[in-house]
Amino acid sequence: MIRARYPLLYVISVEEKPVEEVLQQVALRSVPKRQLLFWDIVRGWSDMRNLMGEFKRSPNIIITTSHTLELPDELLQEVTVVDFPLPREAVQ
Repeated sequence: MIRARYPLLYVISVEEKPVEEVLQQVALRSVPKRQLLFWDIVRGWSDMRNLMGEFKRSPNIIITTSHTLELPDELLQEVTVVDFPLPREAVQ
């Protein structure tokens, strides 16, 4: 999905840390390497909406994480949702 240049990915996961770890691995293995910047809800959805127009014309991507899907109506048509399951326990 990152290579397909979706401007906004919304990852649903109850734990943010595993998602961040996977994203860091993807960023390091990407050619060219990608830089990760972290954003929080305090900055507001309007900042994200403003960036999406620019990101549609560039290789940049916004990836958000949350335990539930909660988006303003104006962003619902622009987002690609990914369900990120909990890690499985080691099978003995």
